[in-house]
Amino acid sequence: MIGLADATTGLEEARAALSSKVGELSTILGEAATQVEIMSGGTLRAHVSKESRPLEYVQAYAQLFEGNRIRDVQSKCELRAEALATNQGAWDAVCNELLDVRRIQIKTGSIAGELPAAARNSIKEIFFEELTPQQSKQVYEKINDFMVTRFLCAITMDFISFEYKDGKQFIPFAQASPGQQASALLNLLLNQEAGTLIIDQPEDDLDNKVIMSIAQLLQVTKRRRQLIFATHNPNLVVNGDADKIIALRPGFSNSTDAADDARITIQDDGAIETPSIRDAVTEIMEGGKEAFELRSRKYSF
Repeated sequence: MIGLADATTGLEEARAALSSKVGELSTILGEAATQVEIMSGGTLRAHVSKESRPLEYVQAYAQLFEGNRIRDVQSKCELRAEALATNQGAWDAVCNELLDVRRIQIKTGSIAGELPAAARNSIKEIFFEELTPQQSKQVYEKINDFMVTRFLCAITMDFISFEYKDGKQFIPFAQASPGQQASALLNLLLNQEAGTLIIDQPEDDLDNKVIMSIAQLLQVTKRRRQLIFATHNPNLVVNGDADKIIALRPGFSNSTDAADDARITIQDDGAIETPSIRDAVTEIMEGGKEAFELRSRKYSF
């Protein structure tokens, strides 16, 4: 008893510390959301959102009440979690009720026998509706230290929500077109100062006008970080002023193993000023010398 004299105080301090850490996480996400807006050049708007139906709340509820012949228990647990998410104090109250039940179990020394009335009332408060005596007894028997810990450690996970600036208004990021999403994310990534950035064929969802703006951004970004692009678009290579170009070509091996059958080999490797590299870019990406001459005649270049 002497060793456990400060246990209650220690538990409350630990719960308060967890709540504080969750608040710190929200602050960090808020700062990150602000940086997203700045680095996207105003294309994206970001703000911190909370789970409307906290997953950890739902999982804790489902683990406690499943298998007790409660009709639609999963949907009821989800609705209960959704109602509790709007008020942290409400979730703390549920945890306190669960602690009270655990104290009753410890004081009585057994979970066998008749269910104490105080425990039945607490279980009703936890689950939000009246259960049959048998259901209440089954829930009572499932409450243990592990279950209490599951509830005490459940938190709501904040996350960053994005909106895309479409003209003069903002729309949810998920409603933006693939091209709009790709353009916004590329701007965000290229404005970051971080390690090596590897991007595979970004032109798939971008029109030429956007590609040209990305190419101009590449010239600035490559001074701050290493960029590796796999692309079929000459604008990213030439107008992006690539420092090193590797032209690849498919090949095949004589291996009987299907996994080793396909091969990619290097056709050319060098700076953009290298004649063989210029020929490769012209042939592979631009359609060859004839295509250049055709454009020259059509556009009077």
